[in-house]
Amino acid sequence: MKQFSRAQLAQFSERLARQPGMLDVLGARIRPVREHYRIPETARASWAGFYACPKHSIALEFDITRPDVYRCPVDGELLMGEPYKGAWWRLLNDHNSNACHAAALRWMLTGDASDLELAGRILRDYAARYPGYEVHGGIPYNHPGKANAQTLCDAFWVRTLAVAYDIIRDALDAAARAFIEDNLLRCAADFLMEQRINQLHNHECIVSSAIGVIGALLEDSRYLEFALDTPYGLKNQLKLAVLTDGFWFEGTPSYHFYAMEQFIQFERFAVNAPYSFFRDPRFIDVLKFPLRLVHPDGLLPPLNDSGDGSRGFAGTENLYEFAYARTGDPDFARILGFAYQKKERLNNHSFFDGVDELPTIAPGELTNYHDESPGGSGLTVLHGSNDRYLLFKHSPYGGEHDHYDRLNIHLLGLGRSAAPDIGTCPYGAPLHYAYYKNTAAHNTVCLDGENQPPADCRVTRFERKDCITVIEAETCWDGSYRMLDSFTMPQWSLEAYQGARFRRHIVWHDDFVIDCFDVCVPKPHRIDLALHVRGERARSPEDTFYAESWAEYGAGQYLHDVWKTNAADSIVKTRWNLGDGVILEGFTALSNGIECFHMLSPDNPSVSERSCMIQRKVGTSARFVSVLSVCGASEPIVASVGMADENLTDVGISGGLIIERSDGRIVRWACPPPLA
Repeated sequence: MKQFSRAQLAQFSERLARQPGMLDVLGARIRPVREHYRIPETARASWAGFYACPKHSIALEFDITRPDVYRCPVDGELLMGEPYKGAWWRLLNDHNSNACHAAALRWMLTGDASDLELAGRILRDYAARYPGYEVHGGIPYNHPGKANAQTLCDAFWVRTLAVAYDIIRDALDAAARAFIEDNLLRCAADFLMEQRINQLHNHECIVSSAIGVIGALLEDSRYLEFALDTPYGLKNQLKLAVLTDGFWFEGTPSYHFYAMEQFIQFERFAVNAPYSFFRDPRFIDVLKFPLRLVHPDGLLPPLNDSGDGSRGFAGTENLYEFAYARTGDPDFARILGFAYQKKERLNNHSFFDGVDELPTIAPGELTNYHDESPGGSGLTVLHGSNDRYLLFKHSPYGGEHDHYDRLNIHLLGLGRSAAPDIGTCPYGAPLHYAYYKNTAAHNTVCLDGENQPPADCRVTRFERKDCITVIEAETCWDGSYRMLDSFTMPQWSLEAYQGARFRRHIVWHDDFVIDCFDVCVPKPHRIDLALHVRGERARSPEDTFYAESWAEYGAGQYLHDVWKTNAADSIVKTRWNLGDGVILEGFTALSNGIECFHMLSPDNPSVSERSCMIQRKVGTSARFVSVLSVCGASEPIVASVGMADENLTDVGISGGLIIERSDGRIVRWACPPPLA
């Protein structure tokens, strides 16, 4: 066996005496497959992304006993046929491979012959069928698979089977070993080598990791060299796909973990080898990067193609149990503290990869983070009192899993998600491409209802003094951007943004924020700045119902119940109830043709909705200025906001604001010069 030493096996026996519940954990993964054993006879498995309710954009319930009926967890509706049927078989393949691994581990602990028999049976049955599975695919952004409809899904599935095979290999006879190795492991590795795409991407890390595990297991240098040393192998993925400050280039914590998982899985077979990634100090720094983004509650911002943000570090035990046991680095123990905030530390990774006991390490002080390095993450995180948190995204475009939301903001406070980024839903659900990825679903500017094309951003100002931080960044579409070395399908409008220039100027005052967004375009456009709030806005007497449809196409068609604010004053005050006695207050400057609309927009999941405020101007330039504060309903931070002068231009206010705090203090803010 390659992955565990004799000393580790002895350690597992001692642990089992203290943690007999581990057998129940493994048994829960084994039992359904043993009782309802199915191995696909043909290549009928498609894509797990299809296993989602089209109405609620949420994953369907998986029931191993019902291969033909699929239940929505929201309203109980039963769905049948494709695309759900093929997705069900895809999920079954994972249940089978996971059960094979669990049975191998349980046999290793107990010697139970029935577990050895099940693990061997799954491996032999797949080996008998895999060579005959037809190559099939058609999934966006992916090459095809054989057992499944994506190359990366085949890689995940066969890697788990390979890890299980390593455990039981010596208990099988020579004929069984040869059959499994030739018809399953080598056959799959050869197919994965043919299908790996020449690009920087988490998918290629998955594929290379699987090939590398098989190469290490079979001691085949051809597979190892392909997995590690080719231009798009693991070594160059770590070198080229990680940004200069340590964030995975796809720009989301979930894909940062997803990519790093592939290195860790390979490490199980490389930990003492010269090609171990733990010999590279940069790998350690990359694993630590998400600590820079952590929320006050220990969760993480659901940037780009993340889920809804409710997981945080939960689910990362597969990385950090192994990493902490390997290094003893206290930051990894700190991350595990976040991961186990709401659950018991009893799982495969803690038992087989981790130390006996984790040290008690305080979460640590949350510190601000700002990156403006060339080729860096382009993220600024600001912390304030009472768990106030602002993330400003001025990052480079990150490819397939990025969203079209340059200069987006993500605002929290007092334990509430005030104006958050909300990530996305299962990829096969209609709203993933139709809404969540789109510019209009984010707290940034959208032109003519179209998506922003890829662009780089640059920081033009960053200053800190006492509790005040000024951060200013801009982006433009002047034809200078060069696409990164990663495949992506254009889902944006170059025409709408050609020659456009955006600048966002933010002043963070710890308990409130001044937000000034400038736009300059070469010809008239409909310029919309959205603020999506996870709270309820009470209608104002100044509101009138907007009878027209907000949009006929694009993400805007999912915005509804639209009201227009007919402001009598140049500063409009808006209050959103966030729950638990917490509110978001906004003071918005309306002048020179800026109109203000309020409506409802999908939350994540789409079974609930957010409030959305859109400031709109039609023209070649616009300046949108607001003051935002998350506070207690009975303890407002800002009493009033007024214009510093009445000098109005065709852009908007040119003087500034006079902000009176509730404690009587006055804050004066001068507008930056307009964009040229």
